[in-house]
Amino acid sequence: EKYPKQLGTGAADNPVMTSEYLKSATTAELQKRDQMIKNLAAELRKEREESKKKDAALRKYEGFYREVKARSAEKKLLQKKMQQEQQNMQK
Repeated sequence: EKYPKQLGTGAADNPVMTSEYLKSATTAELQKRDQMIKNLAAELRKEREESKKKDAALRKYEGFYREVKARSAEKKLLQKKMQQEQQNMQK
């Protein structure tokens, strides 16, 4: 068997429920820690959403920059061709 069957499913068999920490912790401490975990999870979700928005804005600006760069290169190439044509006409 890959996973042996555990005997019993009660709280007495659960190592977390029988730990010294849980025995000494008060209900208020446990609630305080649970609330802290919930707050941290909410904060993490909020930061992830903000990160997604920033990433989307960055992709937008990167696309815009690539487009401007391509237009600039095209314009420069066109100007170079016009200069060559003018030089050819002068000869």
